[in-house]
Amino acid sequence: MNTEYGEYNKELQTALESVRLASKATSKIQKSLRNRDIEKKTDSSPVTIADYAAQAIVNKHLFQYLGSDQKMVAEEDSSDLKQSTNSELLEEVARNVEEIIEVSDSTEILDLIDRGNHDASSDRYWTLDPVDGTKGFIRGEQYAISLALIENGEVILGVLGCPNLSSIHMETFEPGKEEGTIYFSVKGRGSWSAPTHELIKKDKLKINDKIKTDDCRACESVESSHSRFSYSNRIFDKLDLSLPPLRLDSQCKYAVVARGQAEIYLRIPTDYHYEEKIWDHAAGSIIAQEAGAIVTDIKGKRLDFRVGKTLKKNQGIACAIPAIHNKLLEAIGDSL
Repeated sequence: MNTEYGEYNKELQTALESVRLASKATSKIQKSLRNRDIEKKTDSSPVTIADYAAQAIVNKHLFQYLGSDQKMVAEEDSSDLKQSTNSELLEEVARNVEEIIEVSDSTEILDLIDRGNHDASSDRYWTLDPVDGTKGFIRGEQYAISLALIENGEVILGVLGCPNLSSIHMETFEPGKEEGTIYFSVKGRGSWSAPTHELIKKDKLKINDKIKTDDCRACESVESSHSRFSYSNRIFDKLDLSLPPLRLDSQCKYAVVARGQAEIYLRIPTDYHYEEKIWDHAAGSIIAQEAGAIVTDIKGKRLDFRVGKTLKKNQGIACAIPAIHNKLLEAIGDSL
């Protein structure tokens, strides 16, 4: 048995295959996305067929190979999908799931989606965002399938499927002809990347060793509704960053830092009372950390995954290489 990833080897291999299968499904759906595939949840955020299909696929594979006692905290539930007005949507979800993984019928798919309804109260559970960066997905740009294992409030394992993030063409975030990249990490074992279609060809990730802030580059969200650009611009000016920030959707930003393409990922919530969701940061944070970055909130506190489905004890995200993390926090404090 491969012991490279210690006692979590089986969990990692299962998680990698789960995310690979979900990446295959979402990539195909994105290419054929039509307006009728987009549904509005009660909080007005867009949900596509891909969200539901990916959640069903990941849960099916994970529970099948790791056991039915696994606990999952996932973003979606099937309540909207069960409505009679969404029968066509359910049919499309079922068709896309059945192309990837064997299921009995749409009833099983609904059940698989709802197996992600754990309340994050256990000592050990998985957390999943089936399509992180839904707006980027709809625009045909960057998104991620994010899966992580949490034990006793600590992220132990993380896998990010980034179907449109090329490991070859790193100067642009335009989707290329490649099948994308999967990033993964186990605590204490480093971070790695591999082509989605050939996971055995992996490369170890290591942050850039630049130490001058004026040589550094930041990345942040595309959507102005996700981060306060006016504040972040002020912070970047205080750090004398000469390069404009890279903007892309989803936890791909953690991967961009982990692979040395940027040195900072900053997220300043537009709402002071907003609570970050655990599935939006669990996988990405461990991948960046195991590559050598420091990940805290904007006040310098470690991300606390012990308090339920949200990071209610934290505010925002400050991810950076060690040489400038303190300077980043100082600039945040001066600017805010």
